[in-house]
Amino acid sequence: MNHRFLPQAERELSDAVDYYEMCQPGLGSDFLIEIRQTIARILEYTDGWTQVSVVRFSSAPNS
Repeated sequence: MNHRFLPQAERELSDAVDYYEMCQPGLGSDFLIEIRQTIARILEYTDGWTQVSVVRFSSAPNS
């Protein structure tokens, strides 16, 4: 099983890492490590998670 982030999700993750790093040095790196470890667990134990066959999403307008 593989994973990928949509481009918008990649940007959001990068923005979150930058924000946490700005709040406290090292926190952004810790956050990214946790995300990567979580993805690794999902990929390793694929039957341990609920599979969603249809994904729907909507963008909210910026106001």
